[in-house]
Amino acid sequence: MPFPLNARIRADDRRDDTGDERDQAAERRDRAADLRDEAAERSEGDAVSSPGAQIRARVRLEAAADRRQACQDRRSSASARRESELDRTTALADRGAWAQELHDAGIDGLTGVLLRSSGMTQLHRRVVNADAVCQPLIVAFVDVDGLKAVNDSKGHAAGDRLLVEVATCLVATLRAADLVVRVGGDEFVCVLGGITETEVTALFARVKTALAQASEPGAITVGLAQLRSHESAGELLARADAELYRQRRQRRRAHEVVFYADDEQFCSELATFLSEGVRAAEQVVAIVTPSHRTHLQDTGCVLLDAQQTLDTFMDASGLPDMSRFDAVVGALVRGLASRGPVRAYGEMVAVLWEQGNILGALRLEELWNDLGAEVAFHLRCAYPLAPGQEPVAAGMGSVCRLHGHVRAS
Repeated sequence: MPFPLNARIRADDRRDDTGDERDQAAERRDRAADLRDEAAERSEGDAVSSPGAQIRARVRLEAAADRRQACQDRRSSASARRESELDRTTALADRGAWAQELHDAGIDGLTGVLLRSSGMTQLHRRVVNADAVCQPLIVAFVDVDGLKAVNDSKGHAAGDRLLVEVATCLVATLRAADLVVRVGGDEFVCVLGGITETEVTALFARVKTALAQASEPGAITVGLAQLRSHESAGELLARADAELYRQRRQRRRAHEVVFYADDEQFCSELATFLSEGVRAAEQVVAIVTPSHRTHLQDTGCVLLDAQQTLDTFMDASGLPDMSRFDAVVGALVRGLASRGPVRAYGEMVAVLWEQGNILGALRLEELWNDLGAEVAFHLRCAYPLAPGQEPVAAGMGSVCRLHGHVRAS
């Protein structure tokens, strides 16, 4: 929400501009006075009663008037600058006071939603009221996916914009009576009364769609818990948090990542991984780079080009479009799953990482995890490392946390 002191800051800037203009006017008058003095000195030899003497006297009077006006302009300029400095000091004090007022009112100054302290008080009140009248009440524990990666790759200002976008989408999509509370750096809690879990799930599906299409695209993971009879607010919140953790664990469970330094050894292990799936009558697909495709021709699996596949669902900002990913990769995996167990290998995330598109790679890992929560399949991806390099040292700690299994080749 805009601070009410913005008008004062704009007035302050206008005073600065006025001071500059008066300084410039004073300098012009000083130069004009100098020129008139010079003209008067050149006519010093004229007789006192001559027309030249009259001109000289008039020029000196005009020069004196210009110098007086220049002096007045400089005093006005100094006054404007003093007022400007006073306004800047007052504006800073007002900004601090405004932030303190927001905090005292229980409002998060960044996102505009409730802070944890005031939010938990209202949660407790709503739990007591809902339990007393046997009204449905659902708590949603919301985690912002990849916030640390955004902070690391784009800076904390970008991370703040993502948090504001998440809060905006939550408030705009949920009902006016629903609570939205920021409980941690990347965590929100939403409280929804008089509504079924199916309806809440549909609401958060709309939040996810809106967030994916926002000016600062993002993604969230949500854990839901419905109030049980005589349950406390703390117990309800703990169950929602546990469900959030379960959702994340389920998404990562069958998703493994391999880090390798020896390309030849890795290709041999990858060929074995895919061939074993074919021999077990699984539906096997590999989305690979051209250099690895040549090593996998005889595995009997479906081979797709990594960059060409990426081009079908990446948007203009360099991030994967959720809807297009689902239409391309999701449709492929679901189609294969309808015929039997699926084993997949993908190098698209590694391509994005090597291109320097770290956020795009992490978002794509999240989309793979979302697909894995919907369709049971075994997914492996891989990232090359320099010999002797550890994943965390290479800045890939965020990648490791998005997988159920991490190993080195």
